[in-house]
Amino acid sequence: MSDYDYILWQEEANKVIFDDESLYTDNWIHPISANWEDYSRDNYDVEIDVTESSTSRVPLVEISDYNTLVRMVGRLRNHFSQNSVRILFRGQRNHHNFVQFPSFLRNYVDSDRLGDYMIDVDWLHFFHVATRSRLSDSINLLAWEATLQHYGIKTRYLDVVDNLNKALWFSISDVRNRSVSQNDYSYLFVYGIQVQHTVANGVWDSDNLRLIDLRHANPPLSLRSHVQDSMLFCDKRILSIDFMTTEKLEKFGNYSKYLFCVVKIPTTTVKSWFGAGSFLYSFDSFFPGSDNLLRELQQWWRDFLDINGKLRPDSVDEFVRTFGSIS
Repeated sequence: MSDYDYILWQEEANKVIFDDESLYTDNWIHPISANWEDYSRDNYDVEIDVTESSTSRVPLVEISDYNTLVRMVGRLRNHFSQNSVRILFRGQRNHHNFVQFPSFLRNYVDSDRLGDYMIDVDWLHFFHVATRSRLSDSINLLAWEATLQHYGIKTRYLDVVDNLNKALWFSISDVRNRSVSQNDYSYLFVYGIQVQHTVANGVWDSDNLRLIDLRHANPPLSLRSHVQDSMLFCDKRILSIDFMTTEKLEKFGNYSKYLFCVVKIPTTTVKSWFGAGSFLYSFDSFFPGSDNLLRELQQWWRDFLDINGKLRPDSVDEFVRTFGSIS
């Protein structure tokens, strides 16, 4: 599906979202440009404020009532199900100007490191092959890169979920420090993803997208994937570096073009929705210590660093900055 078709979907989605006038706020940001230059407010049947200084390409909706949020999501799901569009979510503590690059690409966009990117993609491929050769063959080969993403390795995939509450949990959680966000606002990114073809168990494709559901692709050996309702997607053009240029990397690698909207919610409000002391929404629940694949990957990681010449600390640091580490 073309970028232009997605723009039309965004138009349609905005009309669905704002069907309830109570959702209107002055913080709504008009998508000034979404991969084409001549986008204007004339595409809408309502007059809205435009934040000209924003580089955001998606509408920003402010919500503080849980039922209102569920109704908005429900309208999107109901409306776009006729087009086999999946409504998926990503929770973030910060909006990062609404740019959505997968972790591996963040080292290279807006920089002159495209040549390094070419080399590092080859390393990334080696890394995935070497890792899998040491671990269980029960993991779906096509889902292996996406699986490693959930254990700390930087990849070309972006994490999403189809479970609204779990996305909200991630929006208020500082996973690295196992602490709750102190930010004033939390953000829920709402994606529309359409894939038509089943490639393998838990793997679906369209012309330009690949969507992976790790609950279907992997057995509970990867317990974290099942606990988190893990799904990931990528632009398939990023999986190939043929004829890649910096311009193409920035265009194909920024997945914000697949967003319908971003929801801005006061962090204290999201916290109140979860209550206190619930194990199901605790760090121990989301990152279970009894994860068998995690233990195997951690052992592989130790062996890898040892086998490769007892790397100097600065070499290890550089490797981790580029590829991440098992965590």
